[in-house]
Amino acid sequence: MRLQSKPSERPPRTSARDWQVLCESLQASVEDSECRYRQLIEGLPAATYTCDAEGRVTLFNEAAVELWGRTPELGKDLWCGSWRIYRVNGTPLPLDQCPMAIALREGRTVTGEEIVIERPDGTRRNVLPHPQPIRDLSGRVVGGFNMLVDITERKCDEAKLFATQEDHSRRMADAIEAARDRKALHESEERFARFMQHFPGLAWIKDSSGRYVFANEAAQKAFQKAAEELYGKTDNELFAAKTAIQFTANDQQALSSDAGIQTIETLEHDDGVVHYSLVNKFPIPGVEGQAALIGGMAIDVTDRKRAEESLRESEERFRRMADHAPVMIWVTEADGHCSFLGKTWYDFTGRTPEESLGFDWIEAMHPNDRAAARETFLAANERQEEFRHEYRLLSKDGSYHWMIDAAAPRLGDDGTFLGYIGSVIDISNRKKMEEVLRESQAALLEADRRKDEFLALLAHELRNPLAPIRTGLELLRLAGDDRSVIEEVRLTMDRQSQQMVRLIDDLLDVSRITRGTVELRTGRVELAWIMESAVETARPVIEEMGHKMTVRLPNRPVVLEADPTRLAQVISNLLNNAAKYMKRGGSIDLNAEQHGGSVVISVKDRGIGIPAEMIDRIFDMFIQVDGSLDRSHGGLGIGLTLVKRLVEMHGGTVEARSDGPDRGSEFIVRLPVVLGLLKETNNLDGQKIAATSKRRILVVDDNENAAQMLGMLLKALGNDVRMVFDGLSAIKLAAEFRPDVVLLDIGMPQIDGYETARLIRQEPWGSTLVLAALTGWGQEDDKRRTREAGFDHHFVKPVEPAVLQKFLADCKAATS
Repeated sequence: MRLQSKPSERPPRTSARDWQVLCESLQASVEDSECRYRQLIEGLPAATYTCDAEGRVTLFNEAAVELWGRTPELGKDLWCGSWRIYRVNGTPLPLDQCPMAIALREGRTVTGEEIVIERPDGTRRNVLPHPQPIRDLSGRVVGGFNMLVDITERKCDEAKLFATQEDHSRRMADAIEAARDRKALHESEERFARFMQHFPGLAWIKDSSGRYVFANEAAQKAFQKAAEELYGKTDNELFAAKTAIQFTANDQQALSSDAGIQTIETLEHDDGVVHYSLVNKFPIPGVEGQAALIGGMAIDVTDRKRAEESLRESEERFRRMADHAPVMIWVTEADGHCSFLGKTWYDFTGRTPEESLGFDWIEAMHPNDRAAARETFLAANERQEEFRHEYRLLSKDGSYHWMIDAAAPRLGDDGTFLGYIGSVIDISNRKKMEEVLRESQAALLEADRRKDEFLALLAHELRNPLAPIRTGLELLRLAGDDRSVIEEVRLTMDRQSQQMVRLIDDLLDVSRITRGTVELRTGRVELAWIMESAVETARPVIEEMGHKMTVRLPNRPVVLEADPTRLAQVISNLLNNAAKYMKRGGSIDLNAEQHGGSVVISVKDRGIGIPAEMIDRIFDMFIQVDGSLDRSHGGLGIGLTLVKRLVEMHGGTVEARSDGPDRGSEFIVRLPVVLGLLKETNNLDGQKIAATSKRRILVVDDNENAAQMLGMLLKALGNDVRMVFDGLSAIKLAAEFRPDVVLLDIGMPQIDGYETARLIRQEPWGSTLVLAALTGWGQEDDKRRTREAGFDHHFVKPVEPAVLQKFLADCKAATS
């Protein structure tokens, strides 16, 4: 019952002094309580400590220090201090799962959780903790109390007791088992003896000293000893020294090996044949577990051994043959996997066996050939039939070679399909030859076609000038004294004969350039003179076709190191082409510009143009864009070939451009220029050659018409001329006539011009006269032969009258 005071009564007032006394009394009471609490903890025999709510140690006794092996720092070290805590099974126990952490976190007492702590010195103790929370008056957890009971010694005692009990039980069980084992051993020995007698191989047992204690009948027969002769004897007492050493060494090796050994041993049997046996020797442990006996079992493998040796020798011979064969030998099994590749394969491909065997050899093929090769091989493997296949194989230098792969099935003695044996042969050279032959055949067919076209074109081009010449001759017969008709016919015949000469000269030039016998007569020459000469040469054709030509030259002189005649021939050929392949009344642009160290010359027309597929072939021999024969100035299709070769001989380049058919064309020549002074060059073209004074000239030619026409020309020039038509007559007449100059043909009957020249040079009067070959043979080899025969000059028919006049004038100057 609560006591209540009357309303009129007030509680007595407490003075400050009373409060001080009361507080001091309470403080003393608390300190006395804590002292008794500390004394209680210190007096406890078990390790005891308290901690705050965070687990920091606030109080501990000496037993705790002894258990922990260290003195914790109050207010800092956690309940675990610096120890490591483990579960009973030895796994680490996380700090947040130790018993004290659980008691503080869950506010409950934790019991029965055995732990193991590891002290700083590494020793471990088994402990039963009894943590419980400490609460304030409001029930809030403000700390914890823990008593740690060291049960290490008790655990050890329990383990010893358990071990003792277990050992006693085991000995009892062993005694019972031993009795059973003795009976089982007797039965086992009887079964073993029966088994060994029926074992198909040899079987024996020796003791640790190597004396036989058991041998089955097969062993007794092989050793040629009865049981009573074997038992108790060693190998040294029973066999020859070589055999005994072999057996004894293997016994010692078996004794030192827990699993025993397997080896091949030899022994001469009673049939006098040395037999091979596959022998297994193994240690037999005794009661103490150490090897007490040596067991041995052997199977006669003589036949198999000899078959293996025969097979090995055969395989070795095959491998040596395969490795040194000039082809790549390979072998596959019945399932298609490659099991052997000869050394030649590895040397060629640079691949290893790991990269080649199985089906990996396919990876060495060209990617485009792999699928077909695999399909061919697998199909043949399924049908078990021979096959041949071609593919490309990658060599170790990174190039692909064509191969032919041929294989035949391997069959066993019973006809069973075992796989394939095949060879790979490099046929790259054959493939190349086949390709060359195909290309050559195609080229020959093309050349034959072009030859037929060329011959037809040549006949056409030669008949063109012959027709007006023949007509002109008839007009001369009918003209009488009509000087105008005669002059017109003469000019026409002159133009047509020059056209024929140009055709023949072009053919000869192409031949000389192709064989590399053309010699350029180079010097420093101005570009303007070359272009002027070319324009003058091409002007008749351009004017005849009614074309307009525009010429543009550089403002400053451009000097070239060149053969002026040949370069003028290049430009005139391009101008002639432009004129021929363009409708009447067209226009031609001839431009030249200097760019640094080069001059660029272009000839542009508005003619028939060049198809795109012909641009790269336009400079080939006998190639014509328009093959029709209705052009009056078609040419032989060799002009551009001459242009290209002559330009390249001058260190330049030429290219053709066109936008296509009927869009015109442009030819661009690039030549190196000379940055230097121009040397004086004598230009004989256009100069008038003065008539020579009277000279004695002998003309020798088996073509009587040609000899008479030339003789008439020379007489008209004021010379004393004689004509003969064979070599012997020439020698006879020359001895009487004593000519100053002899114009001698080469191809004549009886004796040719070479022999005639030699005979003339042998005469006293023949050493000083001027001897000139006048022939249709104009190759370099022909000129060499005329020099060797004693000729001073070599002219190719027909000779321009101006050239002949200059020659005679030079002869006059040389002898005057």
